[in-house]
Amino acid sequence: MHQKEHRLKLSTKFIITISFIALLVMANSIQIAAATTVIIDNGTTGTNSTGQWQKSSGPNPYGSNSIYAKAGASYTWNAKLPQSGSYQVFLRWTPHNTRASSVPYTIDYNRGSKRVFVNQKQNAGQWNLAGTYFFLKSKGGKVTLRTPNSTSKSYNADAVKFVLASSTTQKNPPVVTSPPIPTTTNDTANTGKTIIVDNGNTGTSKKGTWSTSSGKNPYGKNSVYGRNGANYTWNVNIPTTGSYKVFLRWTTYPSRSSNAPIDIRFDGGTKRVYVNQKTKGGQWNLLGEYNFNKSSNGKLTLSALSSKSYSADAVKFVYTGNSKINIATPAPAPAPAPAPVTKSINTKIPSSKIDWSTVISQAKQNRYIVSNAADFTSYSAIAKPGDIILIANGTYTWENLKITSNGTKENPIIYTALNPGKVTFKNASTLFKIYGDWNIIGGFTINDIKKHAFYVSGARNNRLTDNILNRPGNFNHGEGYLEIQKQSHNTRFDHNTVLDTKGSIRVLVSNDAIKNGAPRNVRIDNNTFRRANSKRTRYVAIIQVGQADFYKGSEAIKVGTIFEYNNIHDFHGGTQQIISNKSSYNIYRYNNFINSGGGIGLRHGNYNKVYGNYWKGGNNSDAIFIKGKYNVIVNNVIDKPNANYAITERMWGARPGARTGSPDTGYNTVAHNTIIGSSKKAGISLGFDSAGSKNPIRGSRYFNNMIIGPGKKLFSYNPSGCKNCIIDNNLYYPTNGNTTGNAIDYDRNAVVGNPNLTGFEPTKNSRLVINNARGITNISETNIDFFGNKRDGGSNNDIGAVEY
Repeated sequence: MHQKEHRLKLSTKFIITISFIALLVMANSIQIAAATTVIIDNGTTGTNSTGQWQKSSGPNPYGSNSIYAKAGASYTWNAKLPQSGSYQVFLRWTPHNTRASSVPYTIDYNRGSKRVFVNQKQNAGQWNLAGTYFFLKSKGGKVTLRTPNSTSKSYNADAVKFVLASSTTQKNPPVVTSPPIPTTTNDTANTGKTIIVDNGNTGTSKKGTWSTSSGKNPYGKNSVYGRNGANYTWNVNIPTTGSYKVFLRWTTYPSRSSNAPIDIRFDGGTKRVYVNQKTKGGQWNLLGEYNFNKSSNGKLTLSALSSKSYSADAVKFVYTGNSKINIATPAPAPAPAPAPVTKSINTKIPSSKIDWSTVISQAKQNRYIVSNAADFTSYSAIAKPGDIILIANGTYTWENLKITSNGTKENPIIYTALNPGKVTFKNASTLFKIYGDWNIIGGFTINDIKKHAFYVSGARNNRLTDNILNRPGNFNHGEGYLEIQKQSHNTRFDHNTVLDTKGSIRVLVSNDAIKNGAPRNVRIDNNTFRRANSKRTRYVAIIQVGQADFYKGSEAIKVGTIFEYNNIHDFHGGTQQIISNKSSYNIYRYNNFINSGGGIGLRHGNYNKVYGNYWKGGNNSDAIFIKGKYNVIVNNVIDKPNANYAITERMWGARPGARTGSPDTGYNTVAHNTIIGSSKKAGISLGFDSAGSKNPIRGSRYFNNMIIGPGKKLFSYNPSGCKNCIIDNNLYYPTNGNTTGNAIDYDRNAVVGNPNLTGFEPTKNSRLVINNARGITNISETNIDFFGNKRDGGSNNDIGAVEY
């Protein structure tokens, strides 16, 4: 179905559709869009060329023939267009066994130019869409094909077609491209085997502040640098499905980070690789070999996590010819990366950051443009799968926007801004109330929402993505700015930025959940949480999965929330648990806590997993606080010297003055964690009471942890508070006159001495660490390390979070 653009209210008295011409009538308003097509064949008026072009024998040309050239030639089609507007641009070529598989066309439009590569070995003798662009009548349209200076392949020039898609008078509408067979839409050096994307080229994007660097030997004219939460992304369209070596280039400078994280998205997942940008600048550095699919982009994202400088220069993909590889090859980069994204419980919602331009261009049904709250609610009520509701540019004080529409997995209903970054909502009590399924909502700036930015009730498979939320909430712990309740399964909150929050995300596990089931498989991922407006008597957490009171029977509910790949910066919420867990079967993994107070609190609930997280700096609060049973805490790196404890497991259960009873603590596994800098009181604390509880912990295991640094005690243990607990094979390295703590007296195979680390990683001199672990059975998360590297297995594993 052709897209239809509606700008009328539902009070329209009639709508008449005539073939491809849409006639909309309401009151005195009439809008007409007519189809217009302009075709320029090779050899006709408006074409010109350089180099040697010859008539081709390829079949099915448009018109009488097509032509071809090899090295050092160009061919240009200049189109005179009847009116200004958005036009679909189609390309046509003829087949031959010598055709190139990576043919560059440059499309000049009103706002600039875009380079599109196509494979002329495929889809010959037909029209192939190269995208939709805005052209002015006064300038016309221009398409140019340029061949390389050296090649044995043939490049075919046949015909170009412009089809009017919209006669909007908007001067700078979004440029949308969805070429069917491009190899890359970047301004790149592309030989068909090698793709290079430099900073500032088409396909790059950034968040935060990036400035031109004075670092030497950049690729191209310069490199840029960022700090403090900025990120830089290179998107690379893939010419041929298969294996590519991925290289990164940066420039060095004294302030560069020695541990810069690069997230590589490939076919099958994402891998984080860390590089030392203090060395190897001005050259290509291999990050590994990965499998990519030509139907989707390859993507690299550099995240600036601290006040150090992070250099963004260029990326390079080199095709190796392999059709499939089983796993990304480890890179000989200065430091490897946290584990690749394993499939989450929620596999029904896409995992990558959304591309709004592509989403808008590929909408399969109706487009509704709204500029008032009444129309928003009305269109939501009639929206069908594949429809898209676009909010006109502006700042709005709308409230209680009900989303009752139901899309499908294949055709969700989209709610976003007409132009990304141009829609702001502010000062609402509750903004969105979501009751329907399979909706995608995002691309907005949301300021000063007092209660709920998103209230999700009984709605499933919704995605809330790519929003900026400033100062949400009002310090009311019973109201989440994202409130997920009543079986709202598979809700995803991703790629959002939350600043100066006064509220929390709440996954509600209450008495209703005992009767009817909790929201299952919620996913909170790839968000940035920066700063919190806390008050001394009113704390702020990032997320609550389960609430204050323990409801009998709730520990058996498989909630399955996943909180992963989030960045928490300078977040001081006035509470020791900024991640508050009070339910079961949840996962907290691959998150960064930078200069933030508090950590992950397993308050009650069973079978939760905490692994692959990183803490750097922060205040007095614990990094990981454990209550409940059968929880797994492995492969975390904690460098939080100002915390009271890095990891603490406390007695729980019946306690004086409690409103409800809570289950006891025990049978938890704490293994392969690396604690550096220790903490004010102890690196690990085990077996002490909490809130007056006297029920001892039972059967917990502490294996292969590494605790080093200048804290008062490395591992403090109360044996009377931990029955049948096992402490075995932990490494202790006290410095600056501190003590190991008394747990060493109960450790079956204590290891004492200098682990000889670089940062938190072992070196070839780490003889006390390498192949010195003791095996742990039935804990699959210990089979890989903090970076996602496979461990050697059993007693050949290394102590701590990182395998050498």
